[in-house]
Amino acid sequence: WLNHNAGYQVLAFEGSPEDLWVSQDAFLKNEGDLHGSTSGLFGIWNTDEMRSVFAYERDTWRTDHPLYVTAYDIQPGTGKGSGGARVFEMLAEHLAQYAPSPPNFKRAAWKSALTPLTDACHTYKSADEVAAEQAIGLLEQWIAAAAPRVDAAFPKLPMHAEALRLIPQNLRLSLALCEAIGGSENGNRDWRVYKHTRDRLGTQYALLVKKSAPQQRLVLWAHLSHLSDRKSTRLNSSHITI
Repeated sequence: WLNHNAGYQVLAFEGSPEDLWVSQDAFLKNEGDLHGSTSGLFGIWNTDEMRSVFAYERDTWRTDHPLYVTAYDIQPGTGKGSGGARVFEMLAEHLAQYAPSPPNFKRAAWKSALTPLTDACHTYKSADEVAAEQAIGLLEQWIAAAAPRVDAAFPKLPMHAEALRLIPQNLRLSLALCEAIGGSENGNRDWRVYKHTRDRLGTQYALLVKKSAPQQRLVLWAHLSHLSDRKSTRLNSSHITI
């Protein structure tokens, strides 16, 4: 009803925008692959019931209320079909279909620099910050060249290009999360701090997605604990429809 009658054209799941962008790009090019449509989501969400949501999404693409699915989380590499650092390899493969990589781009080194942002920052060390920042900057250059071509390829779904343009900011928030909880060389880390920081920064990203969405309207598919932590910025009904 929200999509068909109230102008909501963007749905953001818990999960990784990088993983969802890759799986959405594949789904847009192969609409018959309904089984693969959920591959950018956490494994637990790869179900027939969830695939019905993506079937609905696909069916709207030729209507006057096309729906686009993305994600709001800041934990890259969490998709069933793109887990860990594999998501960066897949992202590079999809970007290359739209624009060449920046000069002096070395894929293996770039992927290696972003890998510590995956797996809940488990292997992240403070010394990884500079290389990760540089890798995000290179990605931002590449996306700047590719996004106009994504827009041209899917003119009825402008959010596909907008979701791509937001990925560097998402990764910077992922890096901020890793920095906030401290490098793995610091020994045991407080995962309550991890959750609080993740949800606070995820809130910031969700609001960026909302700002980029048509009419600045967003349906957020989230756990209540992501929204109501007393230490986190709350999202209320004036911001997000749940």
